[in-house]
Amino acid sequence: MLAADASAHLRVIDPNRQALLMDLVAPSRVRLLRPSPDGTRLVTISVRSKQAPPALWDLEQRRLITELEGHVGRVFTARFVASGREILTAGADGTARLWSAATGSRRQVFRGDSHFLADATLAPDGSTIVAGGSDGLLRFWDVSSGRLLWTLQAHKSYVIGVHYEGDEIDLTPLVHEQIILALPTRPLCGESCRGLCPRCGANLNAGACGCPAAPPDPRLAVLLTMRGK
Repeated sequence: MLAADASAHLRVIDPNRQALLMDLVAPSRVRLLRPSPDGTRLVTISVRSKQAPPALWDLEQRRLITELEGHVGRVFTARFVASGREILTAGADGTARLWSAATGSRRQVFRGDSHFLADATLAPDGSTIVAGGSDGLLRFWDVSSGRLLWTLQAHKSYVIGVHYEGDEIDLTPLVHEQIILALPTRPLCGESCRGLCPRCGANLNAGACGCPAAPPDPRLAVLLTMRGK
C-alpha cells in the first residue's frame, strides 16, 4: 500500500504485516500516486498551485529517478500505458506527453491549443493518443508522428476523464455522474409549481392537503430567535 502525507513523505506499507517497507521524501507534497502495473515504478504529482513537475520513482531501488520536466503549468494526470513501458501525462498547457517509464526521458509531445487537458489515454492498439479538454473536445493524435488527427465534441463542459472499454471510449461513468449532479433536489414541473406533499402525495397546486407542518429541526432552533432582529 502507498500513502503520502502533508510533509511530502511517501510510505510503502505492508498492511498484512503492519510493517513500513520504505519511507521516501518527495520534492513537494503529493496529491496523486500512480504505480506501474508491476509495482516497480511510481509517478507522483504535486499539490502546488505553481506546479512542480511529476516525479518518477524506482520502488525497487527506493530512489527518485527523475522529474518529468516539460509541461508549462499544472499537470493534472499521469498514467502508465503500453503495459507499463511508458507514461502519459496531460496538463494545463494543452499538451499530452509520452515518457519512458524506465528513464523518464520524453518521447513525444502531442500539442492541442490553449485549452487545458484534464486526462489522456492510449488506444488499445497503441496507435492513437486521446485526450479530453476544457472545451469539451476529445483530441486524437497519431502516436508515431505526434500529428493531431481529428477532434470530437464529446461534451459542452469539461471532459475530465477518458477511458477505453475494449475498443471503445467509455464516458458513461462520467456522464452518469454529471447527470446525477445536475438533477434538482426537488423536481418541479415549473417555477410556479408547489409540488406534491412529501407526506400524503397530494397535489399542492390544488390546495392545502391538511397535513400538519413538519416540526422545525431542533439543531436550527437558535435561528428562530433571530427573527425580527
